[in-house]
Amino acid sequence: MDDTTEIRALQRAYASAFDARDPEAFANLFTADAEVVLPNGVRLVGREKLLKAVRHTPPGGVHTPEDGAILVQGEQATGASRFRFEPPVGNVVTGAYEDRFLKTPQGWRIAFRRSIVDGAQ
Repeated sequence: MDDTTEIRALQRAYASAFDARDPEAFANLFTADAEVVLPNGVRLVGREKLLKAVRHTPPGGVHTPEDGAILVQGEQATGASRFRFEPPVGNVVTGAYEDRFLKTPQGWRIAFRRSIVDGAQ
């Protein structure tokens, strides 16, 4: 599998693990010191924060990631992609991810992810 294909699979695994509320599978998609910036500006840094976030998120909803641009430069890559989230109640949410990836001995991992909701200020 080439780097771009592996990164796209990682992006899909992010949605699947989160929607399944599987904290271990979710956290394993990231580097140990990864940073996630939520649409409200909250920053989650490190594996323990990611595990806790998934454990404390109520079940429900489906994320649908879209393929986007990925630029691989050696052992690092950047990406920009879109997503759609269908909550169990309420309106569909769309937005974008800004990503940085790092190639590790275990394969590509997310080092940074910012979620930006469409229409957010």
